[in-house]
Amino acid sequence: MKTIYKAAIAIVMVVVAVPFSLFFLYFPFEPNLPGSNVDIENLTWTNVTRINETTYRVSLSEDIIYRYKESWMHTNGNIPLLPDELPVRIRVLAGPLGGGVPYKYREVPFSENITLQYRHTYPYNSTFDLKAGKNYGIIVEAHWKEYFTTPHPYFGGVL
Repeated sequence: MKTIYKAAIAIVMVVVAVPFSLFFLYFPFEPNLPGSNVDIENLTWTNVTRINETTYRVSLSEDIIYRYKESWMHTNGNIPLLPDELPVRIRVLAGPLGGGVPYKYREVPFSENITLQYRHTYPYNSTFDLKAGKNYGIIVEAHWKEYFTTPHPYFGGVL
């Protein structure tokens, strides 16, 4: 009877160990690399001005740093490092405070294409209008794969 229990335990251990080993084989983890190669830091409101009874004009200031050329390589195979100049699109999304609204349905009060230099801080300001009487959750995003004003560094063409 003990041998049946030992065999069952061994089979369960193999059944559990195989999926874990396959997961770590196909999804290698590199703890020194962040998930994003562009950091947005020091996000602050610099000016809030009432335009009329229904609208405020707000200014948002942040530092954008292109910090890690190699951060995306562990998920994209053996593609070479990104170039020293990286074209990105900065988007400021506004939506109801607390979320609940998918990104594609959020207001896009501000969007602009810029080019970042590797390891240089890019002081960035955006000014946009928001409706009075609403509480907003503001999200600032940097997209470098989806939007380019110049050809893609590896695949050519303007996306």
